[in-house]
Amino acid sequence: MLKAIVFLAVVAGALGGKLLAYHPVVYSHPDPYAAPEPFDFGFQTTDEFGTQLSRQESGDASGAVSGSYGYADANGIWRKVTYNADAGGFRAQVDTNEPGTDSKNPADVTVNANPAPAPVVYKHPVVKHVIPAAHVYAPYHPILVKHVKAY
Repeated sequence: MLKAIVFLAVVAGALGGKLLAYHPVVYSHPDPYAAPEPFDFGFQTTDEFGTQLSRQESGDASGAVSGSYGYADANGIWRKVTYNADAGGFRAQVDTNEPGTDSKNPADVTVNANPAPAPVVYKHPVVKHVIPAAHVYAPYHPILVKHVKAY
């Protein structure tokens, strides 16, 4: 026991007391009043169902942002939203052929509705389920049990 205490004292002395030293964590937050930095990014991808997704956005040093995003599915339904956000506010234009949309312009948004394409009819294969002969079950027949009182 005494050897363990001496060993720990030697290790603590060798580390110079750094085991118990307090190191505060300093978090830094971006300055909300700093000038915006220009940026530009985007992507375009197609998933396994043929749906195309895209997005592109860029901003300048004044804080103005412009971009677009959209999709097109395998049935030919599509939507593209183009937008600008700057000192004049947020403005968007929606171009689409989604069923049920009208060309209306609510809240500084321009909607251009186009006719929808004819629906795609998918033919599903007919699947026949066959039960192998080893798994043929007899119909259910309840067994009548006569209860007899034992005296």
